[in-house]
Amino acid sequence: MERTGHPRNITGGTVRGEDLFGRDGFLKNLERGIDVGNLLLLAPRRWGKSSVLQTFFDADPARRRYLDVMDLNTPEDFVVEVAKRCEGLSDRVTHTLGQILENTLGRVKSIEAGGIGVELGKPAAQEPDWKWKGERLMTALGREHVLILDEFPVLAKRLLDADEAVGSDFLMWLRTVRQRPESPRFIFAGSTSLSEVCAHFRLSQTINDLDGVPLPPFDERLALDMLRAVFAAEGVPASGPLLDAILDQVGPEVPYFLQLMAKAIIGEYQRTHVSPAPARVVALYKDEVLSARTQHNLEDYWERIDRIYTSSEAAVIREVLSALSKRRDSGLRYTTLRNRVASRSLEPEILDRVLPLMGNDFYVRHTPSTATYSMFNRCLADWWRIYHGGA
Repeated sequence: MERTGHPRNITGGTVRGEDLFGRDGFLKNLERGIDVGNLLLLAPRRWGKSSVLQTFFDADPARRRYLDVMDLNTPEDFVVEVAKRCEGLSDRVTHTLGQILENTLGRVKSIEAGGIGVELGKPAAQEPDWKWKGERLMTALGREHVLILDEFPVLAKRLLDADEAVGSDFLMWLRTVRQRPESPRFIFAGSTSLSEVCAHFRLSQTINDLDGVPLPPFDERLALDMLRAVFAAEGVPASGPLLDAILDQVGPEVPYFLQLMAKAIIGEYQRTHVSPAPARVVALYKDEVLSARTQHNLEDYWERIDRIYTSSEAAVIREVLSALSKRRDSGLRYTTLRNRVASRSLEPEILDRVLPLMGNDFYVRHTPSTATYSMFNRCLADWWRIYHGGA
């Protein structure tokens, strides 16, 4: 997609079209990859993963369906959600959807399938056979369609934690579906590593056919280019020292943190009609980006831990992040983290299990040369220390 203007500085929601900055090359890779197979996209929170997936959907909405599956709880939920999202497709699909949804779990009373209202009857005496219904649905969709499953690793882990046999059966079924030439193609995406989830349950064979396509962080060059473009759109003069000061505070990696900092500077310019001096960036960072008024902007980094991890894992993760947030620049050695976990009457063995997951979730980074762990991003470290450092 060629750009004709500057991106707007949209913070919080998904962005599309010209407002999605720096991801054109990645979108081309997605197009090439989905032509030949099924993909596994991994990106942490606030890196623009959902925006990329929504933009990918926008490129061919007639044959692509985007689903956020984070809040689903069962394989039955999954089949019903896919069916609900496939309205407006061919008559062949519509006919099959009506049959599949006819005796669904009773959680919805009616649905528009392919533009046709389907009234759902009372729940069947026994739960429907999700696998049988799922088989029919996937065959009806056919190879020309693509299912984009955002936050799929959360669903997989929830199923496996609740009932390992059910979760394993679901993952194996999806792999079998993907091997059939008449089935739709899939993009599995999430801010938690599906590879780590499956490895923990010794189910790596259920995803070894997927082609991994990690969404890279912004490097310094891309971060500076985005800041220049955003400030140009708002008419804010942006000197080199000002841009460098921004990166010193929030780091270059996370587009969302850059946007929050840019929002604060744009607001300052609109109030004073003077571009902030580099020294002013530090105050804006503390007073705006990290203020209590904007705490909710990052609170999902805290809340999602309960959604994704077991209670015992969550306790260890929060203890580790609280410790690392206070050592933002130097980090801590593994033995120090293990001792801290044990001193809080938590299970040190859990630390070994969650550290790789925390790395893949981009909460922490490991530096082999110093044998230390540290917070992945300096802005996240500062925010965590202020609001959750005593947890």
